[in-house]
Amino acid sequence: MSALVAVAPEPAAGAVLYADRWLKVDTAHAYRADGTPFAHRRVQLGPGPGAVIICLAGTKVAMVRQPRPAAGIASSLELVQGGTTDDSAGQALGNLLAETGLPEGAISSFERLGTLYPDPSMVRNQVTVWLARSAESPLTQVPDWGCCGVPEWIELDAVIASDEVVSGLTMASLHLFARQQATERQRTRRQPSDSKRAMPKREGWTK
Repeated sequence: MSALVAVAPEPAAGAVLYADRWLKVDTAHAYRADGTPFAHRRVQLGPGPGAVIICLAGTKVAMVRQPRPAAGIASSLELVQGGTTDDSAGQALGNLLAETGLPEGAISSFERLGTLYPDPSMVRNQVTVWLARSAESPLTQVPDWGCCGVPEWIELDAVIASDEVVSGLTMASLHLFARQQATERQRTRRQPSDSKRAMPKREGWTK
């Protein structure tokens, strides 16, 4: 005789299924193609949206080799990224300084590139991508930041071509940067003699 398997009832929309300081799983109102409602599970990672920072020094970009045990990856080559409680420039800059050891004075500009949704099918978080520019200063692992790998400057073209880069968030952020650069080039070609035309304002700052 086969054993009876108990089936848990489906939770109602809005129910919290699990929560700790790093992870929250709850349910949201959703509808199937035929219009019937159901409770869709969703995941919130950390306390807020999160940030990815593309930090350039000339043609080089700051990268960090991170262990990613959840995916079974011993060393993942990634852009600087981290959790935040909001999408402010200040918190994103704090992540950059903490993971690279750069002094704040080394950053000459810091601007928002856009927003990404790492996995909109289930993950609730949105991630803000920032572009920082810096003088090429030594990068060091901050001793109190034991979860981080050692950061290094790598040529941007080499990063894009590298098969070591397997993080979807890093790849998507680099694509966002490439798209912004392409848009800037197109705008410049369309207006070659109008150098005084006002450029669109972006959130961030420049020294």
